[in-house]
Amino acid sequence: MRIEDALEHLETIHEQVLRSETFRGYRAASVGGTGVLAVVAGVFQNYVLEPKSVTEFIGYWITIAAIACCVIGFDLAMQIVRQGRSERRRTWYALRQLLPALFVGAALTATLVDTVVADRLPAIWALCFGLGIVASRPFLAAGLGYVGSFYLAVGAALLLPPFHATLPSPIVMGLVFGGGQLFAAMLFRRGEAIGTKRKEQDQGGWIRGSL
Repeated sequence: MRIEDALEHLETIHEQVLRSETFRGYRAASVGGTGVLAVVAGVFQNYVLEPKSVTEFIGYWITIAAIACCVIGFDLAMQIVRQGRSERRRTWYALRQLLPALFVGAALTATLVDTVVADRLPAIWALCFGLGIVASRPFLAAGLGYVGSFYLAVGAALLLPPFHATLPSPIVMGLVFGGGQLFAAMLFRRGEAIGTKRKEQDQGGWIRGSL
């Protein structure tokens, strides 16, 4: 076997190992914060801003989504600074599963925002986000597949005639994305607790073994 083939084989093995490990870059605090933001934003738009058009509604929620992405992105960036090479690659693998769905959602938003079906965008957002989470599921903590399924089910439901309206409901938006993010934060928090407990057990075993 040539050296180049051996190195390529090792790289493939390393990539498979990274994919088999749980990605813990998404933290309960930042994800939960975006959930609270969505709920508050829905209530605020419904009772204070009261959008007069779909364009106002969409523009408002694009702003909220951008703020949420900045919150989670900043949290991830702070972790990446402290990570080693393997952890950074794992972060990239996890993000690579989610980003295509987000890009599709952004492209559809830009395409449909000034059309007669712009009121369907909340459903499309939920579907795209759900697909991104499902695609990321192998990298995420146990149970996150249920969050993806939640977004997919809600997105599909919002496309049904009973939910068609001239102006989408800010309360529904807040409950869908706020509820989904808080659900995810709960699962991330459980994963963090399990990870901390295992780390303490490993440290305890190492100390006992060194005595």
